[in-house]
Formats: sequence, C-alpha cells, structure tokens
Amino acid sequence: MLTLFIRFLLIISLLSVFSFAEDLEDGWKAYENKDNKTLGSVFLKSAHQGNTVAQCRLGFTYEHGDGVAQDYTIAIHWYSKSAKQGNAEAQFRLGTMYYNGKGVMKNNMIAYALYSLNNDTGSLRDLTAQDLTTEQINQAQALTREPKKLWALIEKTQKIKNEQ
Repeated sequence: MLTLFIRFLLIISLLSVFSFAEDLEDGWKAYENKDNKTLGSVFLKSAHQGNTVAQCRLGFTYEHGDGVAQDYTIAIHWYSKSAKQGNAEAQFRLGTMYYNGKGVMKNNMIAYALYSLNNDTGSLRDLTAQDLTTEQINQAQALTREPKKLWALIEKTQKIKNEQ
C-alpha cells in the first residue's frame, strides 16, 4: 500500500514538472512569435506557481518594456522573487538594477552582494567594487553569507523607494 502511494506521489510530481516545461515552451514560442498576450499569461501563470525562470523573464519583460509598458517596480518585484530562490540570472539582473538605480535607489553594496551571489567574478562586480570602500566590500561579502539579512535589506530599500 505504501509503495502504491509513493508511486502516486512520484507520478504527480513528474506531471507538475512536465506542466511547467510545457508552459515555458509555450511562453518561448509566444515570445518568438511576438504574441504578447499569450506570453504574458503563460509566464505570469508559471511565475505565480514559483517558476524562477518565468519570474526572471517577467522581470526582463517589464524592465525593457518588451510587449508591456516599461515598469521598473514590477521588474524589481519579479527579479527579487526569482533571485531570492537562487536564480543566478535574476540575481545578476537585480544587481544591475541596483547598480544603475533603476526602480530602486542606487546601491552599489547591494549590487556587489548580488553579483557575488551569482558568482560573477567578472567585470561588473569588479567595476562596482571600484565605487566601494574596503569596509563596504566586507559588508557586502558578509551579506552573501547571511542571505536573510541581504533580503531584508533589499526589501527595506524597495519599500523606501516605493514610499518616495
């Protein structure tokens, strides 16, 4: 009886994975065909179900006004949801929003921490470091070791920006 139940759970889990994959495939087809109505509904559905790729794609869509009205606040929302779950591309893109001050107050320490989270040891993290003191770099590195503090700081900066 227990084996049958475990098989049932496995089948349900696999079906949900395939459902996500189908939604994303439909989303990419809609994107390639510039079918923004389908694109929005597919990615939005998957994003609300917690799919980090869809969340990041929605962030990108709103950041660049790709088929929707450009809205940095909504872009930040979706990048944050995805980045917080470990999506490296979303961490990079959110870092870039902080580096450029798009939709949030410019904050190079947060940008540096986000670039470090996604293992960007390249030019953008190094460029960001040029604008930071040694103490700020140390603080940013400490935030990457304590993600709860990093996300609390990110949420706080987003609230401050939204209240202005």
